[in-house]
Amino acid sequence: MSIVLPALSGSLAAALIGAVGYGATFIGIVSLTLALVGRRAPQNPGKAMARLTLSYGAAQMIAPVVAGAMAQATGSFKGALWLTAAVMVVGMALLLALPKES
Repeated sequence: MSIVLPALSGSLAAALIGAVGYGATFIGIVSLTLALVGRRAPQNPGKAMARLTLSYGAAQMIAPVVAGAMAQATGSFKGALWLTAAVMVVGMALLLALPKES
């Protein structure tokens, strides 16, 4: 919800609440994902975590470029916010689709 809050309201309060909400959960998301990857690859957790970190780093460089291009084309960041929310939903669905640990 915090991702799309600024898209739903153009107010400064919505932007600040969205930023704090997303930022507060992001640390947990990264930590829990790294722990999950470490448990799923016990033979070499460092290698799996390195790949995850590399992917995350690439996304951190590419996403602002895409968001900026979308904002420049439309005059608003709303599309980029909705795209980000959609990517998050897909990610959650993929996590739910993982086989349960025994």
